[in-house]
Amino acid sequence: MRITGDNPEGKAELDNFIDPESRYPVIVTTSKLLSTGVDAQTCKLVVLDRRIGSMTEFKQILTAWTEADAALIAWYESARDRMPTEPFRLAQGVAVIGPTKFFDTLERDIRAGPAGARARMGALQFDLKRLQELFGKTNDNGRLF
Repeated sequence: MRITGDNPEGKAELDNFIDPESRYPVIVTTSKLLSTGVDAQTCKLVVLDRRIGSMTEFKQILTAWTEADAALIAWYESARDRMPTEPFRLAQGVAVIGPTKFFDTLERDIRAGPAGARARMGALQFDLKRLQELFGKTNDNGRLF
């Protein structure tokens, strides 16, 4: 089956293809599909099926944030100026003594992209989720208040 926008059967199966809770792994896709921005969290191995003629497309294939990660990063960027400047507790047993250094590291991790070490381990996402829980008061439009 082809999972493309012009194939009704494949399009109907797209949610199954990208479900990270799926019991069965996805075993095939194309680099073209991955470059379209599909949030394919289940993809663990990319085998390029053709020559990639554009560095932009190559980066889209291999370094795209998931939609959830992109939303966390967008929230953080909109809330950065409201982050604490004094020490705070990030989680049980995790105190941030030097907020400036912590946020500098966080921003460096974001710039490193999803292929960065802390993003691959989930540490960046954990930090962003905790910051959002602690400091992310938003209204119905997703804006901080």
